[in-house]
Amino acid sequence: MRMRLPPHISKSAAFAVLGFGVMLLLAAGFSLRGFRIDPSLAIKLPENPASRELREADGLFPVERSLVVALPVEDGPVSAKGIARLAEVSGGLRSLGEARGAWTLVSPLTVSDLERVGDAMVEAPLVAGPAEDPLRLHGRLDASLLLKKLFLSAKGSAWTLYLRVHVEREELLAGVDEAKALWPELRFAGQPYYQAMNGRILSREFPLLLAAAALVLLAIELVIMRSLAPAVFLWIFSLLPTFFLIALFSLTGTALRLDLVLAPALTLALTNSYVTHIYRGWAAESFDAMAALRSKGKVVLLDALTTLLGYGGLLVSPLVELRTLGLFCIAGCLISLVVALVSMPAALSLVRSPSRAARRFAASAAVPPVPGPSREGRIGRPGRRLAPLAWSAAALVMGFFALKLEAGISVRDYFVPGSARAAEFSFFDKEYSGLGEATLVVETGREYGLVDLDLFRALRDLERGLAAVPDLGSVYGYTDLVAEASARWDGKPGTVEPATQEEIGEMLELLSGTKGATLSKGVVDADWSAARFTVTLAPGFQPVQDMDRLRAAADAAWRATGCKARLLWGGAAAESAIEEKAYLSGQISGTFLFFAALVLGLVLVLRSFPKALAVSLVPILGFLASLGLMGLLGWRLCSVHALALATIAGTGVDNALALVLGGWSREARDAAVDSSILIVLSVLALCFCSSYYIVQAAIVCSVGLVASALASVILIPALIGDRTPKDPAP
Repeated sequence: MRMRLPPHISKSAAFAVLGFGVMLLLAAGFSLRGFRIDPSLAIKLPENPASRELREADGLFPVERSLVVALPVEDGPVSAKGIARLAEVSGGLRSLGEARGAWTLVSPLTVSDLERVGDAMVEAPLVAGPAEDPLRLHGRLDASLLLKKLFLSAKGSAWTLYLRVHVEREELLAGVDEAKALWPELRFAGQPYYQAMNGRILSREFPLLLAAAALVLLAIELVIMRSLAPAVFLWIFSLLPTFFLIALFSLTGTALRLDLVLAPALTLALTNSYVTHIYRGWAAESFDAMAALRSKGKVVLLDALTTLLGYGGLLVSPLVELRTLGLFCIAGCLISLVVALVSMPAALSLVRSPSRAARRFAASAAVPPVPGPSREGRIGRPGRRLAPLAWSAAALVMGFFALKLEAGISVRDYFVPGSARAAEFSFFDKEYSGLGEATLVVETGREYGLVDLDLFRALRDLERGLAAVPDLGSVYGYTDLVAEASARWDGKPGTVEPATQEEIGEMLELLSGTKGATLSKGVVDADWSAARFTVTLAPGFQPVQDMDRLRAAADAAWRATGCKARLLWGGAAAESAIEEKAYLSGQISGTFLFFAALVLGLVLVLRSFPKALAVSLVPILGFLASLGLMGLLGWRLCSVHALALATIAGTGVDNALALVLGGWSREARDAAVDSSILIVLSVLALCFCSSYYIVQAAIVCSVGLVASALASVILIPALIGDRTPKDPAP
């Protein structure tokens, strides 16, 4: 069915279209002044019982913006050399933080412990200064689980310091860079640090990455066109939707986030694919722009519709950020469609002297079909049988590795392997057994509710129950604080279980009235109604699967105590589990909706259910290739990969559809191969990014698109064959 279009484009109409486009371009340029970057890695969680519990737990014990600083000491931290180095670095970090107004230092030199002197409890600094006796310090740390966990690494090779941050991105990084220059052995970690690094990467590298993708696109166009003028012509039209999309960020007040970085590059690549189809159609139709719209408009429109379907799958996600991503990708695709179907034909109608590339495309399109059997026959029966078998075997292998895929955000994947940042994180992974933590809050619901001996004993039972859960490092908090204070009161090392409720109250009152309250504030709230425990997690802990197991173990242990106080889970691990569950539910539902709509749409377009199913296999194989690669390499599936999978779903099917509609002609095959190369190489330009998540997303997207393109060119002809028309018999 042909599109109802006028026979030709008048010169006045063409100039009007292009003039209006130029005005929009100028307006978009002015709006770029509002463009901004959001370095935050946080996701707005959906409203559900788990997220409400998380907010309540974190509300009782707010998470401070703090950096963790590791100070490794060759002779060991609790040595004369280690103590002297601690005093030197602590003093320097304190002075540096005060001079810049960047942070407040918390270290063994700023925290006091309780000590019994005669009949009284007095405050004693954990480390009095560089002359501190190592044996005395060793004894104090061995006697206190809390102090040991707070200020020593898990392997005991480094001091742990904390910086409570007061400044934002670049000011923080400037202070960290200066500290590293003064003390090269320091290692830094913590969410404010990772966010600052992410902001620096986005602000410095996003323009360069987009420019790299654009230059790669131009280089490939030059290779395909073999002429500068048509290559630049197509390149300029390819850039326009990306420019408008970035302007749309500014106009809507949406900041560029890590998950949005891929959208402009994909818009650039998709637009080039659309305008290339129109350009080839213009050449094939004797350089008639309106005839090109009639012949290629349907293909471009259907390509865009499948891409819109893929991006539309993001709109069902429970996560606001992914719905926003889907809307911007849809906007980019629609702008690309307008440029390809309106602006491009208007510009082509003004061309009076076709380039050599255009004449070469025209000659290629004019080659008559070769008489003889269809492609089914040229493949041969053995080949036609072997191709599906080979692809089935490949799908099984990819599916096997895809089953090994884990889900969840991993801080490790923020950094490119082999980089200085990755080495810094590996230090924490090795020396601290990871920095993953969950927060368990026990809420009694009444003032002074913690002054309860039965509750104290129930919490001890809960700790023992959790200690048996695999992939947990340790559980420490309120009960350790009270038991250690009780031991100090009795003049004994280690911990002593309180014998009465009055003793618990005395210990809490004693702790809250000292400088040591720095510790108690983190584990007991102001009215003694809620207590906090820190649950350290091993590097192998998977938030999505293992958090449920941890919750179940805690609930079972708590029910066994018969205690009525509530358990609330908070912290980074609980937040990550909620986020990834929401992402996975949206990904699964969006993918099923996409394939249901795709099959239905293909049946209407191709008017054949077997053909529709065969073409639908293309994005499925692209999915399997990408997920199998992630499982093979040990990458975790998370929301950062959402756009890559949506692109594979929506764009992967385009080549198969174009080939089926184009009758498997040489021109259709060349266009499919060229567009695949352009999209894949443009996306791969993002592999130069310092964020490993962006690199992963680019590779996942590219592998899926390559697998889809190969399936379109090799597998689909074997399944349904082409129907290249034969010359009539003489």
